[in-house]
Amino acid sequence: MYGTPVGSPSPTFHLCWPPQTRTMKNQAGRYHQLQMQRNKKNGKQFPFPKEDNKVQKVVNAPTKAGHPPAQVPARE
Repeated sequence: MYGTPVGSPSPTFHLCWPPQTRTMKNQAGRYHQLQMQRNKKNGKQFPFPKEDNKVQKVVNAPTKAGHPPAQVPARE
């Protein structure tokens, strides 16, 4: 090893550093998966639908007590 300083950790150190990105990606994917599961349980769609869909759903959805939905004035 040419440029190895005397106190270097070990000759194989450069093999394990930087940390392998594959595991990091897998962790990110796992996190995303968990989020999707959680949202499915809560009845949310993920990724969230476009704005229009959300607005229409909110307008058409009956309220919790079963009353007809409130009339929403149309936007100019």
